Amino acid sequence: MKHTTELLTISLALSFALCAPALTAATLNVCPTGCTYSDVQAAVTAANSGDTVLVGPGTYTAIQKAQLGYLQGIFDIVANGVTVKSTNGAANTILQVGNASFQPTVRIQGNNVVLDGFTIQGSPVGVAAISQTAPIHAISGVVLRNLIVNPVVSSSIGGGQGILLDNTSNSVVENCDIKNA
Repeated sequence: MKHTTELLTISLALSFALCAPALTAATLNVCPTGCTYSDVQAAVTAANSGDTVLVGPGTYTAIQKAQLGYLQGIFDIVANGVTVKSTNGAANTILQVGNASFQPTVRIQGNNVVLDGFTIQGSPVGVAAISQTAPIHAISGVVLRNLIVNPVVSSSIGGGQGILLDNTSNSVVENCDIKNA
């Protein structure tokens, strides 16, 4: 009986080890050509908690879609625990809106999200950490680092908010340059 119990225990342990999902975080690479992703939003959407989206130098332009609601981002980071980071810094990596919009260029809805090393431009709100989906919840642990934010101020679409942190806690804004475009 003892031998059978030990064999069953070993079999169960091996089954769990072989069937369990990998616990390692992934790195998703984005660049204009030659990477797994050429679209920042596609990589961010594919990212899971703990993953890093590394964005190579270039200008990444998104177009506002008509169905977007108030303060829904053009680049939308929804997952918790995702890091989106440029490989060559803000001067070389640009996230921008390709049409006039009152939507934020980047909206963060997830907790513990890091956005690091981008120029963000093309809309009246550069980055918004805000939950607009039901149920409305507080967002925690957002880190905005090494950003150049150029909000558009226009008489037709208003704006001029570089970074909007609404209903957030434990957030950090570090080494960010907010300009008046």
